[in-house]
Amino acid sequence: MQMIGDQLGFVDKTIALAEQKKAGCTVYLYGSGVIQSETDEDTWNVDLIGSASSVTITAVPYLSTISSTNSLYNGNNLDILLRFGATTSAPVGVSTASINAGTVAAGSYTVSVSGSAETYFTKYASVGQYSLGICIVYNPFPCTVGDCCNTATGFTKPKDTLCATPTELCGNNSYCDGISPDCPVVYKPETAVCRPATSSCDAAEYCDGISNTCPEDLLSPATTLCRPATTVCDVDDYCTGLDATCPTDAFAEDSTVCRIASTICDVTEYCTGTSSVCPRDVFAPATTVCRDATELCDIEEKCTGSSATCPADAKQPSSYICRKSADVCDVAEKCTGASIYCPADTFQPTSTVCRAAVSTCDVLEKCTGSSSACPVDLFASSTTVCRASVSV
Repeated sequence: MQMIGDQLGFVDKTIALAEQKKAGCTVYLYGSGVIQSETDEDTWNVDLIGSASSVTITAVPYLSTISSTNSLYNGNNLDILLRFGATTSAPVGVSTASINAGTVAAGSYTVSVSGSAETYFTKYASVGQYSLGICIVYNPFPCTVGDCCNTATGFTKPKDTLCATPTELCGNNSYCDGISPDCPVVYKPETAVCRPATSSCDAAEYCDGISNTCPEDLLSPATTLCRPATTVCDVDDYCTGLDATCPTDAFAEDSTVCRIASTICDVTEYCTGTSSVCPRDVFAPATTVCRDATELCDIEEKCTGSSATCPADAKQPSSYICRKSADVCDVAEKCTGASIYCPADTFQPTSTVCRAAVSTCDVLEKCTGSSSACPVDLFASSTTVCRASVSV
């Protein structure tokens, strides 16, 4: 049985009616078209290869909304006339056109869809798409032999009668088509798995769609990841291409850094090469200087050995001499305890005796207040009596 679109009317695409499975139909054909004017007509030649107990044809205009105020114009957008031989269907309004021809003898017939229905034509302008369906139910065909032949009655078995069950993994149940006495050969599609994978390096086999037999059992190629790395000390494991089992779990080499030192008091950890776990986090020893002293009143800090954090920046105490006295008129400076800087260099006041007089002709010297050195040693003037007269 064939169906040919003559495409006499305007269509937006090639009218291609395909055979589909539909319950209750020996053969079901489906297609669509577009009518642009009242004189447009799409026709098909339908060849029945045997007598049919019924031929049911439906033409359904597609839905649309034409008016928001008048319900008469809402719904399907096309008022069509359906014709099968001398039988027509042109329901009032825009409803589905349907013809049930009853018993039809074998032969060639014409199906047409046009915009020549008079009802509401001017309101709808007869412009729109439609779908067409033809359900053919054949009477049993005479036969003498075959898995789909009922030899007791001499006619083919009804459509969808199970006539064969699969004997191989890619075989499928076969059903009579209601026309041929022979049981059709049906295979599972190419998407059907006929042998599931049994392990991570086994490959699932699929039917080829043209054979009952499942392809030979294959292994996954060597590029197949079978065990992804779970940590930085683990590595991806790949199939070998020679075995269905994923290789033994391997680990990163012992030169692989798994935890970078985050501070000067932290240390970098490396993988062990025998485990996927990074060793515990360890820290620099307590002898490690983590902050150098930058000034006289600063103190260098060392790591604690139990933390990645360098201790808080500390200062020398206020009792710490940061600049010793350089001379008798200099003053030793001490840290403040709050700053890393040694206070400014200061000197003894001018009242400070830096060199006492050692004799009557010597004089004492005092600091200048602006220098660390004692002034030059001076002596009493020549008018100074150093030993009084003891006789006349």
